Amino acid sequence: MQDVTVDTYTGTFVSAGVETLNITTSGGASTLADLTATSATSVTVAGSQNLTITADTTTGLNAATSIDASALTGKLSITSSDTSLSVFKGGTGDDTLIRNIQNSDTGAADSFDAGLGTDTLSVTTAANVSATNLANYSGFERLTVTNGNGTATINLDGVSGFGTLRMADDGTGAVTFTNVAATAVYENTLAADGDEGITTTLKTDTAADATTLTLGGATTGVDMLWVGNDYETLNIVSKGAANLADIRGTDTTTINVSGALGFTMSTACIDC
Repeated sequence: MQDVTVDTYTGTFVSAGVETLNITTSGGASTLADLTATSATSVTVAGSQNLTITADTTTGLNAATSIDASALTGKLSITSSDTSLSVFKGGTGDDTLIRNIQNSDTGAADSFDAGLGTDTLSVTTAANVSATNLANYSGFERLTVTNGNGTATINLDGVSGFGTLRMADDGTGAVTFTNVAATAVYENTLAADGDEGITTTLKTDTAADATTLTLGGATTGVDMLWVGNDYETLNIVSKGAANLADIRGTDTTTINVSGALGFTMSTACIDC
């Protein structure tokens, strides 16, 4: 067993020959460019500060069957697509799990519980998002899709928990969400091509559906296509930098725009 405390640390960490690795965050946020502990089967993360592990831990933590951050009050951001990992526990912060093998997470002993906070599951392959593949996932409120330059269609029928659907891809692809819950909202934080965007259909289409589309990253704007035919009201929030969007919706009669950054509607085909 090895106990490690990170305090406003930026760099890499290597631990050899230990089966249990306990990481505690302290003082300020830390970023590990890489974490290597190939003998560790159990990894815990605790403490009050944020921890970001930049590199995919599929190689560095290849023997880990459990990553337990339930005692962490800061935010954890970690990437793992290792089939050995069968238990993940998030803490009370806004955690992010980047993982793209949900089709391998369907075993009876598999459990991926994000815990409290507003937590994000980030995927690349749309087919991994299904009611069957996510049956062992809980506590994730946000779904982020990074699909490269390809197109992605995500069927959310039977999938619960995701209140925010986010596209984060600077390519030429597009994401289609189907069977979306009426309360879902949308974000597009990284899109530079006007043909790239979000198409969405509701599971149940009523006569008074409304949603919010937030555009822009922390300091960048987007150029995107929005097709939301089932929504009568679309609320657009513009942030990051100036944003540009082609807005289409056959049921849409009202568009409200707010935010601190400029917004240009390049084309609007609403109620048409």
